[in-house]
Amino acid sequence: MDAKEWEQFIERAIKRCQEMESQIRKERKIWEAIRKQISDADKRPFLLLPLLEQLRGLQSGAVQELEQLETVLNEKAAEQINHYGDLLRQALAPDGYEVEGRFPNYRVRYVIEVHIDEQRRQARIRTPSYTAPPVRDISVITVAEAVRKEAQRLFGRAWEAGEFLRTLYHAYLLGLTEEGKHQRIGEPVRIWSVHRFVVWIRQKETTFKDVSGKTFQPYPPDEFAVDIGRLLGEEITYQDYRLHLTPVRDPQEALFIVNFKTGVGQNYGFLSFQPK
Repeated sequence: MDAKEWEQFIERAIKRCQEMESQIRKERKIWEAIRKQISDADKRPFLLLPLLEQLRGLQSGAVQELEQLETVLNEKAAEQINHYGDLLRQALAPDGYEVEGRFPNYRVRYVIEVHIDEQRRQARIRTPSYTAPPVRDISVITVAEAVRKEAQRLFGRAWEAGEFLRTLYHAYLLGLTEEGKHQRIGEPVRIWSVHRFVVWIRQKETTFKDVSGKTFQPYPPDEFAVDIGRLLGEEITYQDYRLHLTPVRDPQEALFIVNFKTGVGQNYGFLSFQPK
């Protein structure tokens, strides 16, 4: 070979080495990730399976070890799938959360829905008005942690019935005015309008002076629905008025609210305060 041919040969050899180095670095990172998670393999098998698949894609030299580990993890994953409902109930029982349903769909505290997508190995956790980012590991313990987080957001907030009812009443009065029914107490107001005014009332005075929006206190519709649901079934009045909700058929115009005393929920589109 002449000098030019030798140069081309050497360039190809260097490129081949670089590709091998790149693959080795990728493989090493995956093995390091597996090393971090392997102690939790019994509880989180679904977290490790995608990593093994990545190693297969890189054509790792540890073929026999990969097959052995994959066999063990698949057995543990199948065991979880076969007993998923019972395991999820056990995981959430210490928190007092009852789990209804069967694989792949479950409901927690009446309003938290859990869907397990076994094929994609991801879980969807949602409420009637909010869907959380997908959970990329369907191991029971991981899904239980995600459910616990949503339950804490909905039910773990500081809440006092009398104070909330007062805020709700004043938001209702603002809604009456907006809809041209000023002081006509007893007339229904769109529930979404009441929610908007409750959000406004809950803000601190400094919030309206903060152009950055950092002090704004969000109040999502599902938290609002939970707080109203806490009032239902209770003999609580404000200034001799009691809360009244009107159901509607169109879910787009409604807020799904559960009476936590009975466990029954409906789509409500209007809210009013009626004389006791």
